[in-house]
Amino acid sequence: MTKYIGAHVSASGGVGNAILNAEAIGANAFALFTRNQRSWVSKPLPQLEIDGFKALLVDRGFRPEMVLPHDSYLINLGSPDEETLNKSRAQLLQLNPSAQDGIKVGDELLIKRNVD
Repeated sequence: MTKYIGAHVSASGGVGNAILNAEAIGANAFALFTRNQRSWVSKPLPQLEIDGFKALLVDRGFRPEMVLPHDSYLINLGSPDEETLNKSRAQLLQLNPSAQDGIKVGDELLIKRNVD
């Protein structure tokens, strides 16, 4: 059984930097924020950056399942506040890195079940 060891690494300056930062600490897996973790609104990643991220994953030997996407700290699916709950649900539905960043999300069914 292969064990994956990593850390939550910085993607400052571009998501590809998360790969380089993970590699620099000897990790064979890593977590990164998929967007600004303290804001409800984030601009989408440019396609060139997405393509570069995918290519660098392959080049550096990281498979998509070695990457743990981490979303906003603001998400609260248990919030009694309707506005916060709706924003939280919408934010989770936008967390689909498999479509945008080339990262697989293992709990997509859990996300869908919580939103429905």
